[in-house]
Formats: sequence, structure tokens, C-alpha cells
Amino acid sequence: MPYVSPALSAAVLVLSAVLGLALGSALGCLVRRMGRHESWIRGRSHCDTCGHALAPKDLVPVFSYLALHGKCRSCGAPIGAGAPVSEAVLGAVFPAVVWSFGLTLRTLEALILCCCLFCISLADLETREIPDRFSAVAGVSRVVFLLLGGAGWPGIGKSVRNSLVLGGAVLLLSLAMDRVLKRESMGGGDLKLLFVLGLYFSLPECLLLLILACGFGLLAAPAVRRRGKAQIPFGPALSGAAVLTLLFGQRIVSWYLGLF
Repeated sequence: MPYVSPALSAAVLVLSAVLGLALGSALGCLVRRMGRHESWIRGRSHCDTCGHALAPKDLVPVFSYLALHGKCRSCGAPIGAGAPVSEAVLGAVFPAVVWSFGLTLRTLEALILCCCLFCISLADLETREIPDRFSAVAGVSRVVFLLLGGAGWPGIGKSVRNSLVLGGAVLLLSLAMDRVLKRESMGGGDLKLLFVLGLYFSLPECLLLLILACGFGLLAAPAVRRRGKAQIPFGPALSGAAVLTLLFGQRIVSWYLGLF
């Protein structure tokens, strides 16, 4: 974080981590309720086994899980580690974004994107579907921040071009694979997400994102197959690749181009 004192930098990073943990818990609850077709406005969080309503002390991100040793306070049933792990991930991503971009408008834009990608990843893992609403929020957010940042319509046009190149190329490849494999090779939600992500990155960064996402997908494939799942959720791979490209993409592309 340039031009900020070490003490203030540390305070801002700690606050951003706390905010990431809190949003990780809230957004995780939102996605789980949406997947179960429950109201995400009314009702209290509860144990999935016994239905006991959780007290505030049971809802502290990560720390409540550790204090309870991964078990429900009421019935002792084991609690899955998915929630604390996902909370910790967003709790780590937030300070990384703040450290990379400082206290700027770009940081706010990146944090909104990361929240959308977080929800997309959880939804895809739980339901094998990517809700359009999260991709739509990310797309609208990009256009709004381009206008706020002074890019104007030329900047929006350039982002739309990159979106069409990335999403269009993968769409054509997917259609070709569908004909060869005689089945759907990529879900519609993944393709929509690619079009949205293309708005955020330059063409070289889009290529980097695609390479990283394919690598993550290949790494996850054996674990998915061992669990007897026929379909590999590609949303988390795309999301992870997008976050890495957001944080390090420009430097990686500059380093690579500097080799020639």
C-alpha cells in the first residue's frame, strides 16, 4: 500500500481481513439458503441436523468452528469444514486486494468482483449451477466503475471487445467439443461468466486467465472423479484464476513479454 504509513497499513489490512471473514460468512449463508430455496431475509441460521437456532457466539467466522471443535453445540453433530474454509479464503483475499491496489476506487471494484466470484464458486460447488444474478452484478459493476473511473464509452467498448473475444472463442470451442463428444462440454453459466470476466482484463490477461482456469480444472478432476461426480464444477476454477489474474496478471504478462 504505497504512500501509507506502516501502522495505518497494518490497521487497514486487519480491518479488510475482518470484513472479508464477515462477508464470507454472510454470503456463504446467502448461497446455501438460495440453494435450498429458503428465504435469505427471514429466519435464523440453524444446525442442519437438529434444527437448533445458532446463537451469535456460534456465528463468529472461523473462530466459532474452531472453538466448537467442528461440532454443533446442541446435538454434537459434526459440522462440515466448507463454511470456515470459504470464510478464511475471502478473509485472505480481501487484504490481498487492498494491499495490491491501495485505498482506491479500483479496490472497491475488485472487492465487489471477488464477492461475486465467491458466491459463484459456492453455488457451483453445491448445486452444479451458476446463478445468473451474480454474473450480472459483476458485469454491471464493471461498467459502472469504468464510467466512474473516466474510461467513458471508448473504455467500455474495449472491455466489451475483450469480453466477446474471450467468451466467443470458448463458446466456439465448446460447440465444437459438443459435436465431438456428443454431450455438453461446458455449462451455460460458465460461458456467461467468461463473457463477464472478459470485461475486466486485457486480451493477454484473458489468455492467462483461461490457462490458469484449465490448470485448476485439471488438478481438481481426480478428486471430483473419486467422489463419483460426473460433472466437474468449472466455476471455482474460473473464479480462482480470475482472482490470481486480478492480483498478478499484469506483472506476469509483463514478465513474459519481457522474455522476447
